[in-house]
Amino acid sequence: GVATCRFRPDGRIFAVGGWDKRLRLFDRYGSSAPLAILKAHSESVTAVDWSPDASTSGILATGAGDGRVCIWRCFPITTK
Repeated sequence: GVATCRFRPDGRIFAVGGWDKRLRLFDRYGSSAPLAILKAHSESVTAVDWSPDASTSGILATGAGDGRVCIWRCFPITTK
């Protein structure tokens, strides 16, 4: 099941933390299949939040009952 969900500040991508100890990333405008499934926790992912500049940095943090906080870089928007 779903324990927590949070949209990236630009609203394009959202992160879903689950009871299965995984974080799934979805594109709001894409298919229903996850863009990525991330695993680092040994208990349910109960907290997720994006950095205020996550649209460009891609920085996302997760927390779980295992006491860990994980920092991820997920799909940043880059300009050349």
